Amino acid sequence: MTAPLTRTDIEQLFTAKYGPCDYDDASHVYKVNGKIVPSITKLKAALSEPFDGPAIAAKLAGKSGKSAEQILEEWKAVADAGTLTHELLETILMNGVIQRPTDHSKYSAIAHERYLQIRQRGIVAMMLNKFRELGLVPVACELRVWTDKVSGTIDLLAYDPSWHKYHVVDWKLNSKPFHDLPTQWDKPLKAPFEAWTNSHLDQYGIQLESYASIIESIGLNIGQGIIIHGYYDLFDNYADVHFTDTKMRPICKNWLENV
Repeated sequence: MTAPLTRTDIEQLFTAKYGPCDYDDASHVYKVNGKIVPSITKLKAALSEPFDGPAIAAKLAGKSGKSAEQILEEWKAVADAGTLTHELLETILMNGVIQRPTDHSKYSAIAHERYLQIRQRGIVAMMLNKFRELGLVPVACELRVWTDKVSGTIDLLAYDPSWHKYHVVDWKLNSKPFHDLPTQWDKPLKAPFEAWTNSHLDQYGIQLESYASIIESIGLNIGQGIIIHGYYDLFDNYADVHFTDTKMRPICKNWLENV
């Protein structure tokens, strides 16, 4: 088996090609060679209509019997529980070495309750099993990748020893299953991604294929992006695997080069 590169090896390749990259967690700002560059997440958000949380929460409030503030708090709790779960997945995969430890005390009781549900229902174990079934070797969690124009942080870079390829892996804990075919609610994205929609799979696909194109630029052989999705409902617990559409990659590459 050919040993994969280490985190340090990969960071050195990026630094040698593009210069150093710094990230300020408080402001969520990336700097390459001292210059602020946009994140992939921020660029991707501009491809679809913005999500107006307060307005949507206000509409739902009348139907759900909850206040708009309660709905917004629950949505934030879902995101925060996902952050806590990411940390747990990283802790297990990297034998306790955490790149960005979270302050658990800053999250609400609702977030902790949802996080406990995720753990008690075995969803973390199910997601890890899905990853292990792929036969991949974890290389680095919370890995920063960058060019001289853009940057971002990936959940996990993993290595396939059979095909000698690296894969960008993303953990998702959305509360509903992803759909493969567009629905009436999925709207086309803005240029240059008009061939895809604002569905979860397409938007996550653009993000992962963008990361993949950045990593390819330093000479690594990159396979498909992989989304491992865990969720639950009233009846059961689930974890499934989705692969990105590699036809996006050359479009992502050109898009990022012209930021």
